Amino acid sequence: MKLTSSFTVRAGIAASAALAATAVLAGPAHAGVSGQYQFQNAGTGKCLDVQAGSSADNTPLQQFSCNGKSHQRFSLSFEVDNPTSLLRATHSNKCMQAFSATPGTSVVQRPCDNVSGQRWEFIELGGNKVTVKNVASGLCLDDGAAPSGSRREVRQTVCTGAATQVWTRY
Repeated sequence: MKLTSSFTVRAGIAASAALAATAVLAGPAHAGVSGQYQFQNAGTGKCLDVQAGSSADNTPLQQFSCNGKSHQRFSLSFEVDNPTSLLRATHSNKCMQAFSATPGTSVVQRPCDNVSGQRWEFIELGGNKVTVKNVASGLCLDDGAAPSGSRREVRQTVCTGAATQVWTRY
């Protein structure tokens, strides 16, 4: 009888330890699925777009009416044990880069050199929705609120979870 009781106690301790380890290791879910995607803003309904479909360095990232063209498609490449990826425009093969950690700054395309300003964390929100956070600045891609027509700026802002910081990946 004592053996059964001792076994039950040990099994309970082992199960509790395993549960505690899982709780400590669990963090935010990351959307680490490599592939080509289009990103549509939940607040504006517009898609991430490289302005005018340009391949030139320093061309800003913007939002534009979704049209499925190659300058609205981006490649993500995740490595094992790394929840971050480059955000590479498929039409130019260039990477989106943040040059500053100042809220309100724009994001531009540059030759890919894997600097931290080109690395992005894709935080899974469920239902193919993600928040896109820059590794270097810690800021999130957001609607720049200007101009009000079919083209809108994309800026980095403090991550708040606002609808304009939520992007549907498809």
